[in-house]
Amino acid sequence: MKKLFFILCVWFFSTLILFADDNSDELNKISKQLDSIKTLYENGILEKKEYENSKTKLLKRKASLQPKTASTKKKKNLLI
Repeated sequence: MKKLFFILCVWFFSTLILFADDNSDELNKISKQLDSIKTLYENGILEKKEYENSKTKLLKRKASLQPKTASTKKKKNLLI
């Protein structure tokens, strides 16, 4: 019974870490994409409307991921 509990705990913690890393990686990618479209707009490659549409989509995606990161950190703190 103790072995099963131990295995479940290890699996649970590794899953939490995995999901936290996925969100962090995705948030970093979105930040890089925001920088890229800003540079493209500043260089005249993207029009204002295209820039604003892309920026809005990326910011919405970023906002949807941020609460997951915060809730994962809360879960980690509760478990410690």
